[in-house]
Amino acid sequence: DVKPPNLVVVVCDNGNYTNMGKTATSRRTDLEKMAQGAGMQRTITTRTLEDFGAAAKSALATDAMTFIVAKVERDEKTPFVGNYLNRSERGMKESFVDALRRLPDYPGKKL
Repeated sequence: DVKPPNLVVVVCDNGNYTNMGKTATSRRTDLEKMAQGAGMQRTITTRTLEDFGAAAKSALATDAMTFIVAKVERDEKTPFVGNYLNRSERGMKESFVDALRRLPDYPGKKL
């Protein structure tokens, strides 16, 4: 028997969407509860580095899929360059897809 690899999903949530403002997770939306509602049985929300380390170690020690929400602080520096902040929602999505296509291991059609 071949044992399938552990699947650990980590969502880093700072409650903001770049410079556009707060997201729903900064108010009432709970990503962990959403994952549970989608059928994930092993979920956890962490708020400290120590808690995240313990959750990751536990997730890697089990065969079950684990969903970890890592609450993180907002970084004031913009991690991207270019005029993406001035684009429409559709323009931002298109820019994201274009960036994916430029990755060296992208399996689809290259730009």
